[in-house]
Order: sequence, then C-alpha cells, then structure tokens
Amino acid sequence: MNTDEVGEIQSRVNKCLIETLDLDPNEINPRANLRGLGIDSLAAVEMAMGLEDEFEIEAPIDEIENLKTMQDVYTFIERQIATLQT
Repeated sequence: MNTDEVGEIQSRVNKCLIETLDLDPNEINPRANLRGLGIDSLAAVEMAMGLEDEFEIEAPIDEIENLKTMQDVYTFIERQIATLQT
C-alpha cells in the first residue's frame, strides 16, 4: 500500500470510530491506547461491527479485543484489505 492509501484508511477508521463510539477526534492518534479512549469489551464489539460495515471486511471480535492502540487498528485494517485484494 502506498502512503495515500494508508492515509485514506486511517481517516476512514478515525471517522468510523468517531461516529460509532462517539470518540473525541482530538484524542485519536496512532499511539492512543484503546482502553484510554474508553473502548471496553462492549465498545470493541461495536467497533468491530462498524469497521466491518465501513470496509466490508471480517473483523473477528477475538482479534479486535487483542488490539491495544489505534496503530494496531490501522495495521489490522490494512492487513484485512490486503487479504481481500489477493
């Protein structure tokens, strides 16, 4: 993926989580801890469903629950999209 594609993915992830989980956009950055953003196990389920809808991917809850930072979320989505493109 090129840097434009990565940036687009990050923007879409941020927008999705802001809308789905009512997150403060000023708190979202690659190093932001998901727990620190208030993403508990219930919110992780909502996050998984939102990401599946936004990107038309599979986002198994067991994998989503293992993500720790926003960068982990971006990387997960990038991998899922790359898998679909092969």
